[in-house]
Amino acid sequence: MCVGIPMQVRALGVGTATCVGRSGEDTIDMMMVGDVPVGSWILAWNHKAIRVIDQERAAQVNQALDAVEAVMNGKAPKEDDVQGGFGDLLEGQASRLSPEFLNALAKK
Repeated sequence: MCVGIPMQVRALGVGTATCVGRSGEDTIDMMMVGDVPVGSWILAWNHKAIRVIDQERAAQVNQALDAVEAVMNGKAPKEDDVQGGFGDLLEGQASRLSPEFLNALAKK
């Protein structure tokens, strides 16, 4: 499984774009998604844009990554990060991504 990181396009090059995301600035290969306007959001994996997304989806993915990062660091994730990042999975079903489950993982 790969995890796409939300990044915002800041400048365009030939087949590339300078983008800013969770870990700073990076040059991203844009060949899979084509030309996008400056200010657009993408999901990037391995220095390649894999999908164009909107700002709302970028925020959801970042919230999910915040929750996962908290658990990986042995901390309880914020409820807002769990609901915001995994809300579509939690809606109407019992999920292993519930706040209780993630909090239990953080305590291990």
